[in-house]
Amino acid sequence: MRGVSVIVCTWLLLVAAAAVVTYRTGGDAARHTGAELYMHRGLLDRIRDAERSPPDVVWAGDSTIMGFPPNPSYVGILQERTLGPMHARTLMLGSPGMDFYSYWSLAGRIARIHPKLVVFVANLRTFVPAGGVRGFTDVMGEIDLADVPETLALPYYIRGMTAPRVLLARALRTSLGENVFLTFEGVRKNVQESPAWDVLGPVDRPATPTERFFRFARTMDRILQAYDRPLGPGNPLLDFMRATVSKLSGDGITVLVLVTPMPWERATEAKYYEPERYARRIALLRGVVEESGGHFLDLHHALAKNLFRDGDCHFTADGAAEMARLLGPEVQRLLRSHVTRMAVPQ
Repeated sequence: MRGVSVIVCTWLLLVAAAAVVTYRTGGDAARHTGAELYMHRGLLDRIRDAERSPPDVVWAGDSTIMGFPPNPSYVGILQERTLGPMHARTLMLGSPGMDFYSYWSLAGRIARIHPKLVVFVANLRTFVPAGGVRGFTDVMGEIDLADVPETLALPYYIRGMTAPRVLLARALRTSLGENVFLTFEGVRKNVQESPAWDVLGPVDRPATPTERFFRFARTMDRILQAYDRPLGPGNPLLDFMRATVSKLSGDGITVLVLVTPMPWERATEAKYYEPERYARRIALLRGVVEESGGHFLDLHHALAKNLFRDGDCHFTADGAAEMARLLGPEVQRLLRSHVTRMAVPQ
């Protein structure tokens, strides 16, 4: 047993030494590459700033809340046209691929800001166990130590995490740990994509125009099909939704879960949309949210296809304006309700 302990300790020391050397010699370029890989970590800077000047409303969502020039974010429109006169400050935590796995990881950080209202975006095509891009687990280290036992009771393993990795990820809460990790990952990516490998011949053959067209068509079909993925009570993302909403609402924060619009007209044309089937899925989500103390707003069917800028679920400028118009009354109502509730002696 002593020999095993020596081996394990030696291995950990060697890994730590290699990591520090990598950090010292990798340079800022490698860290920048690593940060691009783990895009969700960029949200932490916004949270740190918000801790110094707490917002009234926090929006946490995927790319649908971000806006892409020249198309604005509906969160910005809502802040300017509706919340501005109320002096309600907003923090937007938007990043591609964010879902309730990531929201749970950030729930403790959001709770410490203690906003009046938190809006979580639920995209129907993200209720899938496997993460589609790097980044789904890059904020696991932000889970509060007090929440680790509950995390280990959740299906945290669905995206390749293990109990030791959950605990090890807490090293990323330190500047040194984060810098070493991102630099190491950047070096690894740079080695994998080094032009030196081309000496052995090109890694991929360039696609022909015909191949590019059919790849695009297949991609659009897969996106629409992903919205129609079965969603039942055994879906593990529902456990993370339940835990996230319960944690924040239990801390006295008003929580709204928003089902973002989907291109239902295109999905209908492709035979991937049937109202009754989607109604059952929406009812399931509503039940989980409301039983956990949150509020629920379903807008999955709210926008016509001309208000989407692409075949996915991103909005044109008119679409963003319509989203702000639809959300304004509900956000104002919940903010007023929160103020009234907090004014009543407990």
